[in-house]
Amino acid sequence: MELNETNNLTSEFRENRQGQSGPASPDKKEKLSAVKVFYDVAPEREDYVRRFKIRLKNGDLYSIAYATLPLIYLSHNEVLTIRNSNLLVTIKGRNLSDLEKQMSLERLIYIKASTGTHDTGEYDCYIASIEVEENIM
Repeated sequence: MELNETNNLTSEFRENRQGQSGPASPDKKEKLSAVKVFYDVAPEREDYVRRFKIRLKNGDLYSIAYATLPLIYLSHNEVLTIRNSNLLVTIKGRNLSDLEKQMSLERLIYIKASTGTHDTGEYDCYIASIEVEENIM
């Protein structure tokens, strides 16, 4: 057996072990991951993240310490409310459950709203808007 044939077999074996049986069906369009588009998370091997950032459409940036978050509330997978003693943050969009999960695990690094005007359905999560109310107490 030639070296090239061995490499092809090894490659095929690895693909089969990973459960890949061939190209995806052209009828089924998979959604792209919203990670790195609307938000980002720390790698699993890191212990924790101390702060996360929220970038608004106007360019304003908030850096919030996880230690100050007494409430994270997800409603109907479309509205995520984050509250601490000075801020009330309301994030509206679609399929926000992973965003809430990553925040609850203290792995979220940043969040930003879409710069577009509507949800194209291209990503598995969509952040339409972020509103921040300051000095709520």
